[in-house]
Amino acid sequence: MVRRSKQRAQTVTGRYASVVIDVFYDHFLARDWACHHAMPLPEYARSVYTILAGWLKEFPDRSRRFYCYMVTHNILESYGSIDGITTVLEQMAKRAKFESNMELAGNELVRGYRYYESEFREFLPELQYYNKQVLAALTETK
Repeated sequence: MVRRSKQRAQTVTGRYASVVIDVFYDHFLARDWACHHAMPLPEYARSVYTILAGWLKEFPDRSRRFYCYMVTHNILESYGSIDGITTVLEQMAKRAKFESNMELAGNELVRGYRYYESEFREFLPELQYYNKQVLAALTETK
């Protein structure tokens, strides 16, 4: 399913398709956050920003700059809207080392929305299962 998403996005974003699909899937997760987590997304985002703030001195300069951008623009919440995702992808395109066409990816999301959403819904349970396995293995080693 992820491969199908990637192949579809590749027609627009080439080698950056994997990055774009990650952002698309983040959109679906954020849009439907209440179905996946008991804590509302705004509260969760604030919690993440607070936790990260405690580690800022450990971050490299580039990561500290991104943290400031992320908090200022409330990136985690903005992922829930197509406009928010489009803005994120446009900013990523500006930072890409090569021509990425990520600035066009928002339109690609709209064009193939139902396909990307369906593939995300197929992928999420597999990701959740994998994460549970990893967490269980980490717990056993402690």
